[in-house]
Amino acid sequence: MIEKYSKQKGEKMILPRLIHSSLKKKYESEIDKKTAELTILMNSSVGVADHTNLVDSIDKKIKEIADNEGYLSVLENYIGKSLSEAENKDEEN
Repeated sequence: MIEKYSKQKGEKMILPRLIHSSLKKKYESEIDKKTAELTILMNSSVGVADHTNLVDSIDKKIKEIADNEGYLSVLENYIGKSLSEAENKDEEN
């Protein structure tokens, strides 16, 4: 899948690696953000004041964390794996 982005033998696949890195940072950042928001909801009366239905708010944050963990897992299992395989193939040639 990733090999088609490499135009010449031995060419570094800079663009696919940058896209992978960017998406990885995005998903990790979203996980950190939602974890911080969840921590505030769970531990602070300030966070609770804005949420009349606390359980639903906590449930929403947990789902958002799970979604981003899923995106990160798919990214690593498919794109990251393909990039590593393509880079290994380039090194062998």
